[in-house]
Amino acid sequence: MHKPIRPAQLLDALCRVLSVQIQREKRVATAPGLDSSFARRLPLRLLLADDNPINQKVGLSVLNKLGYRADVASNGTEVIKALEHKAYDVLFLDVQMPEMDGLECARQICQRWTRERRPVVIAMTGNALMGDREKCLAAGMDDYISKPVRIAELEAALERWGPTKAHKLNTAFLRRQLESASDELLDESILAELRDMPPSDGGSILRELIDLFLDSAPGRIAQVGESANDASKLVFHAHALKSMSLNLGCKRLIDLAQKLEEMGRAGNVQAAPGLVRELEQVFQQTKDRLLAVRDAETAGHAPQI
Repeated sequence: MHKPIRPAQLLDALCRVLSVQIQREKRVATAPGLDSSFARRLPLRLLLADDNPINQKVGLSVLNKLGYRADVASNGTEVIKALEHKAYDVLFLDVQMPEMDGLECARQICQRWTRERRPVVIAMTGNALMGDREKCLAAGMDDYISKPVRIAELEAALERWGPTKAHKLNTAFLRRQLESASDELLDESILAELRDMPPSDGGSILRELIDLFLDSAPGRIAQVGESANDASKLVFHAHALKSMSLNLGCKRLIDLAQKLEEMGRAGNVQAAPGLVRELEQVFQQTKDRLLAVRDAETAGHAPQI
């Protein structure tokens, strides 16, 4: 799972771990909503493998509406060739294909590429028979969705696995996002999600998270500053600060914490003290914005960020 954690994501994860099937509330049929910003939030390189042209068209259309432009393969042999020429983050792999089926394809992928270098492999099958999931996982696949593929299932699979691959791309993505909106300190979409959550013990979850963040962030920033000349400690504290900041969408804090974390991983911390000073200034600006949001929540209305 990735942060910020969403209720539906948490429930699905618990049900998967406990092998529990839940009965979803039946609602009036409506056209499924497609999040056109999905690909901007999770920038991923996708490969769709299916020998059926109709399945290919449907899959590509759904992914396109989510903002992705996926590549296509018609069998396992084409998948292997595609992976030899290009790195992919997620592979949607049909199980029954000519020449080389999905199970054999997954086995070869696991033999030829390490976990870090190979894509997340998500099986797609129309059989949905007892034991199919176990066969797919035994072959080295990471997840399993049945056909016909539902939009919600596709989105949920990308939500589950996308963050494990998107982190390498997210750094550049966050920087582009911040350059295009350099005056924005907070992500309004994340704040809006928190506002929509049911109250906790009668109080606003958003207000509670803001108070917790403002109470704990200064100490973590101090630890980042104290670790500016120690690469391993800098990685730990900068990552922790980034994780905290993600929950409230503190954009510039996330960006600076990411840069400091990268410096620590590279073992080059010469520029870290300067970034720490900038981090302290940005936190004060972010704090003022968060206090305004909290006060507005208390007054019963939300400001424009």
